[in-house]
Amino acid sequence: MIHVPFEGSFMSHQLTTKVVLNNRYALCIGIGHYINLENHDLRFAVKDVQSIKNSLEDPEQGNFQVKLLIDPSQTTKHVLDEALYQMLNASSREAEDIVLIYFSCHGSIYGKGNTFCLLPSDAKFEDNGLPKKNTVIDIHDLAKALSGARVKNIILLLDACYSGGAGGTLQYINLDRDLSSDTNLFIIGAARHDQTAIQASSIRHGLFTSCLLQAFKQKPRRSDGWLTISDIHSFITEEIKRIDIANSLQFQATSATINPNLLITKNPHYSAKSLEFQKQVKKLLMLLQYEPVDIEEPENAPPGFYVADISTGLQVSRVGIVPYYNQLEALTVEEAQNIARFIKMQIEREYLHRGIIVTMLELTNEIKETLRSYMHKNSVPMSALIKCTF
Repeated sequence: MIHVPFEGSFMSHQLTTKVVLNNRYALCIGIGHYINLENHDLRFAVKDVQSIKNSLEDPEQGNFQVKLLIDPSQTTKHVLDEALYQMLNASSREAEDIVLIYFSCHGSIYGKGNTFCLLPSDAKFEDNGLPKKNTVIDIHDLAKALSGARVKNIILLLDACYSGGAGGTLQYINLDRDLSSDTNLFIIGAARHDQTAIQASSIRHGLFTSCLLQAFKQKPRRSDGWLTISDIHSFITEEIKRIDIANSLQFQATSATINPNLLITKNPHYSAKSLEFQKQVKKLLMLLQYEPVDIEEPENAPPGFYVADISTGLQVSRVGIVPYYNQLEALTVEEAQNIARFIKMQIEREYLHRGIIVTMLELTNEIKETLRSYMHKNSVPMSALIKCTF
């Protein structure tokens, strides 16, 4: 979790279990205008990619370094081939970095095997109406870019027709030779290999991108607010079932991975930085007749531990505040023991007077008994530990 000060006089800091993140890079490509193709412009492609870019580069969400390509001169085959290679293989890339590549553009298929391809802005068609091979980015081009990639965390998100066919890229990569043995490679397409994708005026986005943006806003399962690639994939899969029952559009994902919990974005609304959450905590303190005054940061505190100076009448008390705000992740026995142990230690040092557990969940009987037993065993009055529920 990340924390910023409450509004008003209550200033706070927070210690967390730090998620170690290497550099995060994103290549976001939106192709709205096709130079050589009549009646192929995409109304929402540029809007799609700009919205994705905004979420990914937001330091409170994805914190990616984003390269945005939207002008027709930036999205030709030659430029995109080079951009893909550099994004994955630049000398500055390290193995633990994450590279996310997003396309909003036309997709197509060609040849006897219905080979999937993305259409750059300068794509051309043959006389038979199929894409001209040397003007598109097909699964062979993607395989070439991926082979020998310096990074081992790679995500491709494709809002394009037939993009489920991008999974065929893996057929042309020798996973043992061309990629690190612990590579995490995800390819998620907006439609099956035999389906067209949808853009809708009602939502002013491609349907896949709209669901992706909503996935970034879902309630996290993790208490630190991070959403994993599996969280995002699961969300858009269920969302498309809800929205597109009649057309039966299906996202299609392919992966060669050992880590489905790769961290992609945070939802700041569900972190301690959320104004809504801040107001709720402050409201609880007021209900307990505590007036927030000031804060100091304790050393070696449990994850998510605040310490606040609060006034109760003429007396100022120092309390520890532990917010368990995520409704999907309850307080565990181990966490309860760590909290009680830390509060006891700080009370003995006269650094704290009491602790407050703030939660949106009712504590289980096991947790209550854990706290009661620990406090009794260590001669700490239960009044030193107060539990509140939103």
